Amino acid sequence: MGLGVKCEPPSEPLLEFQKALGAKHSVYDTTNRSGRSLKEKTTLADDNLKLDDMLSELRDKWDTVCGKSVERQNKLEEALLFSGQFTDALQALIDWLYKVEPQLAEDQPVHGDIDLVMNLIDNHKVFQKELGKRTSSVQALKRSARELTEGSRDDSSWVKVQMQELGTRWETVCALSVSKQTRLVQALQQAEEFHSVVHVLLEWLAESEQALRFHGILPDDEEALRALIDQHRDFKNMAFDPPVIQVDRRTLVNCNSPALCSPKCFQTATPQDEGVFLGTE
Repeated sequence: MGLGVKCEPPSEPLLEFQKALGAKHSVYDTTNRSGRSLKEKTTLADDNLKLDDMLSELRDKWDTVCGKSVERQNKLEEALLFSGQFTDALQALIDWLYKVEPQLAEDQPVHGDIDLVMNLIDNHKVFQKELGKRTSSVQALKRSARELTEGSRDDSSWVKVQMQELGTRWETVCALSVSKQTRLVQALQQAEEFHSVVHVLLEWLAESEQALRFHGILPDDEEALRALIDQHRDFKNMAFDPPVIQVDRRTLVNCNSPALCSPKCFQTATPQDEGVFLGTE
């Protein structure tokens, strides 16, 4: 197989389509998130089922379109090989690997609320399918490289260098893909735990608010007032470290939850305030 004459890549229309598809990705994520939010709020079983069916159809069609785009890309890259354009096919795959590698880096955030993590998982599944389908392209390139090095009398050391680079990048991307899958599974578990704890905390706050509301007239005698103050002090001590918010601090940090209420918000009554309340100052 020769190196082939360099010509205009036949995938220009496909690249334009892939750009348009990528531009729709944010719309897809937003629609998916809205649908899940509606599912949580609906009270009728029929509505819940309809929303579930619509979301499933949306995901299936999105995956289908993305999958067909990947298949088309793979066929075009293989066509480059069959037409003798080994260099173009090899460079196209290496460029793609360099493009996706930063998206899989260990420092890329994967934590968030359940909807965000689920969207990240769905996106990674699409990527994994694309990575799997490109395995055939890698194998085809390896066969072509062997044919070039074995059948050519010219210096073919550059082929070995390029194939070594391809092998390194391929192994790196595959390893990073597995690592990201593991981190996403852990992130989903933490998001579910955090979601559960938040609901418990909201219930606790509602009960606490009700308990803090004093119904009736304040007692006149000091002993009864001191009893109320002791009761409120017990509540404040519990509020500093309530059992329901004993969550993994890593979850809060990873989920970027700056709105977590500080225990300082409970330190609004000072001993001087209590003295004024008792009329002792």
